[in-house]
Amino acid sequence: MTPPQDRPNWRRDLSDLVARRAMHLPEADRALLVAAMDRQVPIRDLAAMTGRDHRYVRNRVRQLTRRILSERFAFVVRNQDSLSGARRRIAIACILHGRSIKDAAANTGTTEYNVRKQMDAIQLLIETAAPVAER
Repeated sequence: MTPPQDRPNWRRDLSDLVARRAMHLPEADRALLVAAMDRQVPIRDLAAMTGRDHRYVRNRVRQLTRRILSERFAFVVRNQDSLSGARRRIAIACILHGRSIKDAAANTGTTEYNVRKQMDAIQLLIETAAPVAER
């Protein structure tokens, strides 16, 4: 990421945003991301603590960061209270927690077809919503 010239504290701002949004992740993912981004624990140290290869940990941190900085993630965080019960459970499972359609169907007690349809509806909501500045 190229630092913006007009914001000297952009890295701190990004870290704060990641920490705020990490509250919506499952506990293990949240702990990993907060350690890497907020506490700035080196990836090799995190790998040693988790018993994983450092490449796996680095890729996992990248994946989590990419997910929580996405517009989809921000939309669900902002609007989850206004989504219907089934749609909210599916949005949380798939978008916030990063579960597959198959896992989300099993965990929410619905069919994969229904999860796909709800995800299509959520995507349509995201596309039609006006962009909102981060809180």
